[in-house]
Amino acid sequence: MEHLEDEMTILDLYMVCIKKCNGIQSFFDALDLLYAIKKINYNYTTRRISNAKGNNL
Repeated sequence: MEHLEDEMTILDLYMVCIKKCNGIQSFFDALDLLYAIKKINYNYTTRRISNAKGNNL
């Protein structure tokens, strides 16, 4: 989450986080979890993810 800028493509975020991940599957598992708990948003039009800033759970 600390590397997620305002909006990024999934590939850009993966390239930033590649050394912290145990492979692509763990990266996508983390994205799935963050999306499920509404910590990130995905824009299907621009194909970019963003931090869900105003959403406190």
